[in-house]
Amino acid sequence: NRCMIVSPDLVGTDGLLGTGPVWDMMADERFILSIIGQLGYRYNIDRANIMITGFSGGGFPTYWVGLRNPAVFSTVVAQNCNFSRGNVHGWYPPEAKNSNIMVYYGSNDPFTISIQSQFAIEYLREQGFNIETRVLGGMGHQRRPDIAMDFFRRHWTQSNPSAN
Repeated sequence: NRCMIVSPDLVGTDGLLGTGPVWDMMADERFILSIIGQLGYRYNIDRANIMITGFSGGGFPTYWVGLRNPAVFSTVVAQNCNFSRGNVHGWYPPEAKNSNIMVYYGSNDPFTISIQSQFAIEYLREQGFNIETRVLGGMGHQRRPDIAMDFFRRHWTQSNPSAN
C-alpha cells in the first residue's frame, strides 16, 4: 500500500493552555478540505481511507475537522493532544459517532496533555463514540506516528478511488 502524507501549517493549534479558537479551526477546516479536494483532482487517491491525525496542539484541528467531516475521514487519531470539550460539543454530525477514533498519550506527558487526553477519552465515550485508547508507558511528549499508522491500517476499508 502506498501512502501520501500531508502536513500543512495550521492556525488553530493553540498551545498547552489555550482552547483552540473556533474561527481559526474553521479556517483550518477549509484549508484541509481544499487540500484533499486538490489531491483528489490531481491524483487517484483512495477517498474511503483518509486519516486525520495531530500531535500536541494539533489536537484541536484533529478533533474539530475529523469529527465534523466523518464522510471525509475514515480515521481520526489524536497523538498526545490538547482537547477542549467546548470546541467539539455540538459541532459534529451524528454520523461522527461511527468514526474510527484513537487517542493516545505518554505516561510521562506534561500534566496538561495527559489530563486533556483523559478528558477527550471521557467526553467521547460519554457521547457514544467507540474509541481505542493507549497510554504509552515510559513515554513523554514524543511523536509515535507508527501507532497512528497501525491503527489506520487496521481500519482500512474497501477502496473508493477518486477520478483524476
